[in-house]
Amino acid sequence: MKNLSKIAVKRPVTFLMASLILIGFGIFGLMNLRLNLYPDVSFPTVTVYTTYEGVAPEDMEALITRPIEETVGSVSGIERVRSLSSQGASVVRLNFSWGTDLFFAETEVRKRLDMIRRSLPQDADQPIVFSYDPNDEPVVVLTLTSSTRSPRELRTIATQQLEQRIERISGVASAATAGGYDRQINIRIRNADMRAYNLSIADIAGTLRQENIQVPAGQLEEGETTYSLRTVGDFRNIDQIRNTIVGSFDGNPVYLRDVARIEDGIAQPIGNVRVQGNDGVVINVYRQSDSNVVMAAGGVMGSLDDLRAILPAGVQLDVLTNQADFIEMSISNLIRTGFQAVFLVMLMLLIFLRSGRSSLIVAISIPVSIIATFSIMHWADVSMNIISLSGLTLAVGLVVDNAVVVLENIFRFKEDGKESGTSAVAGAQEVAAPVVMSTLTTLVVFLPVLFVPGIAGLLFRDLALTVSFALIVSVLVALTLIPVMVSRFFREPDTGASGNSTEGDGSDEGGAPGRSDATGQSNPDSRKTPFRRLLDWRSRNMVTRILSIPVFLIVLPVYPIYLALAWIFGGIGSFFRNRTAPFLGRMFQRLEDRYRRTIDAVVPHSGVTVLLAFALLAATIPIFYRLGGEFFPTVDENRIVLEVQREPGVNLFELERTIIQMEEIIRRDVPELRLIVSDYGDKIGIEGADNPGGNQGVIRIELVPIEQRSRSQFEITAALLEALQDVPA
Repeated sequence: MKNLSKIAVKRPVTFLMASLILIGFGIFGLMNLRLNLYPDVSFPTVTVYTTYEGVAPEDMEALITRPIEETVGSVSGIERVRSLSSQGASVVRLNFSWGTDLFFAETEVRKRLDMIRRSLPQDADQPIVFSYDPNDEPVVVLTLTSSTRSPRELRTIATQQLEQRIERISGVASAATAGGYDRQINIRIRNADMRAYNLSIADIAGTLRQENIQVPAGQLEEGETTYSLRTVGDFRNIDQIRNTIVGSFDGNPVYLRDVARIEDGIAQPIGNVRVQGNDGVVINVYRQSDSNVVMAAGGVMGSLDDLRAILPAGVQLDVLTNQADFIEMSISNLIRTGFQAVFLVMLMLLIFLRSGRSSLIVAISIPVSIIATFSIMHWADVSMNIISLSGLTLAVGLVVDNAVVVLENIFRFKEDGKESGTSAVAGAQEVAAPVVMSTLTTLVVFLPVLFVPGIAGLLFRDLALTVSFALIVSVLVALTLIPVMVSRFFREPDTGASGNSTEGDGSDEGGAPGRSDATGQSNPDSRKTPFRRLLDWRSRNMVTRILSIPVFLIVLPVYPIYLALAWIFGGIGSFFRNRTAPFLGRMFQRLEDRYRRTIDAVVPHSGVTVLLAFALLAATIPIFYRLGGEFFPTVDENRIVLEVQREPGVNLFELERTIIQMEEIIRRDVPELRLIVSDYGDKIGIEGADNPGGNQGVIRIELVPIEQRSRSQFEITAALLEALQDVPA
């Protein structure tokens, strides 16, 4: 490790190029990092969801739930089994220990269920096995409303026109529609007519089933072409259903229209969605597992105008929630905090080092270490989230320590009269071992977080990795790049005949000191301005005169700006060198004298000092227990979610009455309301596992931005919960 600094100073170009390569890899990694709100966390829970229409909860428990519990309960890794049996639905949740391979666990559960499939009732649906993944939450939720279209028409528009177009957007995996009513052909049997024609419901149902089928009819070969044939027997319109012969009476055919009323209607609703107080439809947009949340949501938001263009007149498409908004706000806040940390660190370095060039050298180590960390984050599959960004913000103050230690030790050798290159090597080599050891002691604090079990370990894994990566890179930067920059930025002064050159120490804020040639004489070219050098290069030959034309066209407009900036920064450097640096030096000297007197007074009474330190520690312990704690800090997301639960067995219309009452109170007491959407009742498929029985609902309240309201989200929530106490049931 010691020889690393020596090699770096001898081969500065090599290590500068290596640093640029690291920065390039870091930028590449940053461009390919996935952007999420939180790290990827999969809860070790597997759910078995089974439906059996029309069966009472007690029968569901006896016929479905208990056999499933007994079968899957012996799968390895299970810590807890919970079940819920409701009207027509059974939910069995298996909690596994953290670190369990959920793919393997799901496979084992499915194998066990296959063993008892024949012992379950034949009319019961196939058990559905799935695990919960927070990344499966919709990235964008759209609402579809209309004052002229029915809920059935809105659902048809969403499923047949919008879903396919949304799924073609880059990064989008699927789009699912909730709410509205499904189209269904309802056949209402007239019981008296059916009996008059000596028919039964089973006869009618069997006839309709046989008539509404498609049967393969083999193949037809014609020359070199083979055609697949099929009989078209499915119903194409409602008149074909009406004219279906379902029997005969006295030698005459009996049509379905003779015994029933056929209507193009809707299916029996089991749940509903209300948008702004009216029946509506929501479209949940899900991203691909490996896609960026912000990019997927941005693609959907960018396609809204195209989606609205295909909608019929009177239909509105709006955005209910967009995960990217809160993610971008959180990430931008953390990035802004990171830049503020970098600025404050540079300011503190300038104040304490009292040298612009010294502060610049140390400050360069910050972006180099942070940017290079992005490449390792990409390699380690760490996403850009608020946890990893918090780690990078924390690392800003840590990575600079090594650079400061190395730089100060190098200047100690320079003060002893050694040449810059020699000082850079000797100073870096002397503190190489302490720098490495101090970094290892910090890594020892963060790396054990990787082995913490449970959700805390999964969440803070990214923080531990980012801080550790940044610290490791900072050691390499401190032992290689810092000595190289010191040996280049603090070269020895010219030793001309005038003999009045001064040493280019850290307080020199002017231009770079003049350089000496091989004979030890001052090189006059080093004192020329860049514009004068350009003129000398132009006068060499005809080729340089031709090539200088485009160069002058670029340089001439910019050169006055360069002179102005040089004059401004020269004035600032002169003021800092002549006024600020001496003042800071006197202030630090007084502080050092006061600190020395304090130490001289405290050391003779070391026992009392130690007792006072322990007394302060003991006084903070009660304060620690009074602070309280929470897993995540509360954040104003401009959104309130209310969960509504009625007693088991309540029907959809009674649940809807409760939802409407709550909506009226919300619109009355929340003037900051932007959008309100209610989703209640039962669901089809795995979504029904979260609400078996259909006695629950969710009300989503979207608020105006925080800068447009006087109350916070939490104040509104507290007032709203108090007002909702008046809602019966």
